Amino acid sequence: YTPTGPVAMGSLRVGDMVLTPDGGLAMVEGIFPQGEQDIYRVSFGDGTGADCTADHLWEIEERRRDSKWKVRSRIIATHELAIMPTLYGTNRRPTIPQTHEVAFDEQSVPIDPYLLGVLIGDATMLHESVRLSAYSAYIREQVAMALPVGVTMKREGADAHDYRLSVAVGGQANPLIRGLKSLGLWGKYSHEKFIPSSYKYNSKEVRLAVLRGILDTDGWVDHNGQPRLEQTSEHLAADVAEVVQSLGGLSTLHTKENSYRYKCVLTPARLVYRQAFLYEDASE
Repeated sequence: YTPTGPVAMGSLRVGDMVLTPDGGLAMVEGIFPQGEQDIYRVSFGDGTGADCTADHLWEIEERRRDSKWKVRSRIIATHELAIMPTLYGTNRRPTIPQTHEVAFDEQSVPIDPYLLGVLIGDATMLHESVRLSAYSAYIREQVAMALPVGVTMKREGADAHDYRLSVAVGGQANPLIRGLKSLGLWGKYSHEKFIPSSYKYNSKEVRLAVLRGILDTDGWVDHNGQPRLEQTSEHLAADVAEVVQSLGGLSTLHTKENSYRYKCVLTPARLVYRQAFLYEDASE
């Protein structure tokens, strides 16, 4: 990862800046080709993984209940990690330190990030109009404040919770639609939605805002106080996890079979992606 987003390791050059696990930056000081080597996949408890060589170094923490020491940190290589006799035991479970919040370069975006998160979560962006389902007065207030100049929010039907986001003057181009087209989101169905790269690799404020918009519409908090999200886009699930991780959090993913009943017949529906999130300080 670099300040502007991810790049292939092979494209890095001396002098390039890369992000560090503690949230800082480091300069590439040397390139040392290693030739052809075997690659190993290391899997973690949250479902993520990393591909690396046998001599890649890991900082691990070991915990133990049956000796004088309780927690210790040390550096080991992948090949040592693979043969640790206690790797799957109950007394010692090695972990790696959690990544701190990383700082991507700030860049301009065409749509307010919270508004975009809400549109990704609960809007229809088809047929030359933007329609939003908003049951929450708080969401409606936030959306109204974040709309581009000239765009208004009008209720569709007297008792409905559906709103059309359109321009006040007929025939005038809708800047919201223009922005969605530039981001590649226009015309996408729910199972095709995603977070554009210009929002994923942006300042902390932008990443938090788009995440809040998505969680306010499609998320909830369970009885344990754990934030959760459920939707049908695999691409969006991966993007949300990446944003959460870049903010120093953890994200887990499970899939759920879904169905609906039509004319008394149970019909399979799209797979549902269910995520849970964890931060050290949930108040953030």
